[in-house]
Amino acid sequence: MAKRGWIFISATFGDSDMLAAGERLRHQAEETGLFDHIQIYNFEDLQSLAPFIWANYREYLTTEHKGFGYFCWKPELVLRTLQKYSEYGLMWADAGCELHGGLFRTKRLKHMMNSAIRTGSFLYKLDYPEYRYTKPDIYNFFSNLEYPDNSPQIQATWFMLSGSLGMDIASRWFASSANGIHMLDLNTAFSTSGLIEHRFDQSLLSLTCKSLMIKPKKHIPAGRPVSLLGKLNCAVHPIWASRNRSGKSLK
Repeated sequence: MAKRGWIFISATFGDSDMLAAGERLRHQAEETGLFDHIQIYNFEDLQSLAPFIWANYREYLTTEHKGFGYFCWKPELVLRTLQKYSEYGLMWADAGCELHGGLFRTKRLKHMMNSAIRTGSFLYKLDYPEYRYTKPDIYNFFSNLEYPDNSPQIQATWFMLSGSLGMDIASRWFASSANGIHMLDLNTAFSTSGLIEHRFDQSLLSLTCKSLMIKPKKHIPAGRPVSLLGKLNCAVHPIWASRNRSGKSLK
């Protein structure tokens, strides 16, 4: 297998707690020893690194809007980074995640990265159907998909992209977000039963991957080490989707 370098990225916006969480995550990514570049983006980076979002969705980039603008910035940050480091694989993790090394966990993380090199991505599916968390309004953008979709939604909390397919995923994901803020916000023009809440960038990434016929991994994610099962899963998992918005690790 050809060797490929890796870049790790995340972003923090809003308050000092998130900035601290970003620095914690940076340190944890460094400790794995697996990344050639590590970048935690902040508000000052948006104008230069997400120019479309800055120019077109600037009014939504506030703490008054969930996800600092419905997470509209994430697809463009991923795409622009991949374009700059096209020879690298890319791993994204939300700033609330945690990365942990150790012999077994590091080996498992390297296995995920090698899988992404082979297939172009490492993405996993969740345990709930798409139609519960994706509004029907956006399906017109994905002409080869039909609503309602009962297949599992693909998560965007952390993922890996690599090679030409990874670039294609990022490009199409960004294109969907650039189609209008209605693709991301919570407003819906159609009444529908079963919809709980639109999942912003995650809904767009999920449909983007489905439109490309990408099969997500069957994967049990790790969250917070609270229950016995949670502790056991965290003990062997290198990535915790723990929503830890602080500078102190939960480990």
